[in-house]
Amino acid sequence: MTVTAQKDKAGRLAVKIPAQHPAFFGHFPDNPLLPGVVVLDKLIQQLQAHYAATAGSAYGCYSRFCLESVKFLHSVGPNDEISFHWEEQGASLRFHIYCQTNRVAQGTLTPHTPQPSEQAAT
Repeated sequence: MTVTAQKDKAGRLAVKIPAQHPAFFGHFPDNPLLPGVVVLDKLIQQLQAHYAATAGSAYGCYSRFCLESVKFLHSVGPNDEISFHWEEQGASLRFHIYCQTNRVAQGTLTPHTPQPSEQAAT
């Protein structure tokens, strides 16, 4: 994995998806594709790690993000490297995901602010 941050307001990182990833075995056996939910999960995991390590960031206190919008444009296969690019835009994070030069997905995330009922449950 390669991570490059730019002024804490934007960044990019790359992750190689090994052919042995369990999602490929059931999605689809004769034509393995990485499900979009796995791609988004990898993005969110990396954003959480990045912002947890970024002292003073407005996003550093958030452990979860809400998906405001996403559009999938291209598939990801075994051993592909995907790169995540994001930029803070006000209270949102705008992201683009690429596989080589192909745009895989684009969308917007917002930090999840726990509601009082959620805080009481934990």
